[in-house]
Amino acid sequence: MRRSDEWYSGLEAVVQDLTDEPLFHFSLGSKELFHSDFLAWFVSAAPEAATAVFQPWTSSGETGDSSGAISVRREKGHLDLLIDVPGMLPLVIENKVFSLPDETQLADYGTKLPLETSCVLLSLVDPGWVDGATTIGSHRWRYLSYGALAVAIGDALSIHPPRDPFTADLLCHYRRFCAVLVRLRDLCGIDAQDPQDLVHLDERALEILRRGRVHDAAQKLRARQIAQLLQQELGRDLHRHVVIGSGYAARGNKALLEAFIPVGEPGEPGDKDDLRDWIGWQLEGNQFRLAVQVGDRRLHSRKDPARRQAREEYVAARYERYFDFGDLGAVPKSTKGWNGYDPNFVYRYRLIDGITVGELADIVRHFTRRALHEAEG
Repeated sequence: MRRSDEWYSGLEAVVQDLTDEPLFHFSLGSKELFHSDFLAWFVSAAPEAATAVFQPWTSSGETGDSSGAISVRREKGHLDLLIDVPGMLPLVIENKVFSLPDETQLADYGTKLPLETSCVLLSLVDPGWVDGATTIGSHRWRYLSYGALAVAIGDALSIHPPRDPFTADLLCHYRRFCAVLVRLRDLCGIDAQDPQDLVHLDERALEILRRGRVHDAAQKLRARQIAQLLQQELGRDLHRHVVIGSGYAARGNKALLEAFIPVGEPGEPGDKDDLRDWIGWQLEGNQFRLAVQVGDRRLHSRKDPARRQAREEYVAARYERYFDFGDLGAVPKSTKGWNGYDPNFVYRYRLIDGITVGELADIVRHFTRRALHEAEG
């Protein structure tokens, strides 16, 4: 799908607005930490406005303390923000900006919280929860976007303007900053309704994004959204749970998608010596891989050619038939028989350029089925 000149102009305008915003530059060193620290400062610097923003995010309850003023604690039990609003339940905010935590992480956070706690996931990325909420462990988590945060801050400042002009100005800057991030998300995110949308942003778009140093964030955002879409596709098609992971390979500055399935039955609960193989696929940039992560630690290596060769021979003997790419084309001339990463990763790959979201969904569906078949023997 070829993007219009108007789209590129819109992207240039967003990047320019970001680079013109001082708070954006302050955030570059630690994106999520910056936002959490800023919101904690907001609570202390403008308590009336902060109460107006955060009170609707929680609910009243017997555990709420109706006396005193709003207060905040940072990084308590690895939680980003724990806000106490007078008369309301404690409010926990997990802040992820361009990414999302997995539900295991949120469940672990929940073990550190009282049952009577309001839990909010604050992110640019919609997790896809039904009606914007889900129950994880013993807690109900609600999704709120940075767009909603920007609107709430704007409304609060119009009713409760801080007495200090500098505080007021800084909060206005932050509100605008959040709104520009939402515009960036809307431009760089995938169109879930258009299977012809390309998986990767093209070089022209990436060059524009590099000027604002947000090319990595934009690629992670798209990877996360595509992972969600593929997760839904596989769930409908396979009628079972296969986790599609997403990330960012800093080594090559490329988005990463992957799914791996364990071969065989797990050991005892809590067994740290799980020797199962994991079989699956990865897409890193335009490189689509079929891969095995070998469980036998006798075949793991750190720059040991003999062990690596033994690992490749093991994979060839046990999983050779899995590495049939079919219509994806011939092995690139530069590729050896096997590729791999230490300590236990063995793979082969094909290059797939200009792939659309719809085409990727078909490829992933096919190879995930094969991985499941192989894993189940």
